[in-house]
Amino acid sequence: MTEPVHTMNCHRLSRQPASTMRQQGIALVVVLVFLLALTAISLYGARQAVFGEKIARNVLDAQVAQQAAEAALRDAEADLAMSEDSEPVGAFCLRTGMRPIAARILLLVATDQCLGGICKLTDVQYKAVSSAASAADAEHAPQGLPWWPDAKGGKWNNDFDAKPQAANDKCDVFTGGVPLGTYTGVTRIAEVSQQPEYLIEYIGVRNERPLFRITARGFGYSPATQAVVQSYFVPPETE
Repeated sequence: MTEPVHTMNCHRLSRQPASTMRQQGIALVVVLVFLLALTAISLYGARQAVFGEKIARNVLDAQVAQQAAEAALRDAEADLAMSEDSEPVGAFCLRTGMRPIAARILLLVATDQCLGGICKLTDVQYKAVSSAASAADAEHAPQGLPWWPDAKGGKWNNDFDAKPQAANDKCDVFTGGVPLGTYTGVTRIAEVSQQPEYLIEYIGVRNERPLFRITARGFGYSPATQAVVQSYFVPPETE
């Protein structure tokens, strides 16, 4: 009698070499480092894009302020050039009895206030100009040139609500900078934080003609963005 033969299948468990496992671990680390570097680059690029946008916005704002100041400068020249019978359409105020300014300025009494945007200081006041005095010192209040900042003794008058906002509004009492179009009827600029304005400063007589210094300041979309331009102007002779 033949005995049954039992067969046994032996399966050998395969093991990965240690070197292969180390390679897989290194590959994982490399991938993680790559992802970290890619994330850092992406964040840096996004930050640079935001920073570039801010710079572009600031440059645009500065250009708007500069153009607004130039518009106010031209407006002041037009104001000075008007004749006695000028009645510009759309003007909020009329310089009744003050035109032409070149002829009337000699009759204007010198004062430390710039009524209607016209400044006429005495020689004594000019000599008293000092930027070193502190605005907080009541005994030594700063005396500055009209076009200086108010904190340095300037005469701009930053109370914009105290200036003409409509026809015949505060025309005879406001002091400081003249908002664009107040005396000329020029259309005001939309969307800027404040309307550009100007000061007209009487310097004296040069070559038998009155000489004026015009200072204009413009504002951007932000009130913190300002531009100041200045010119010397001799009004044309009027008949």
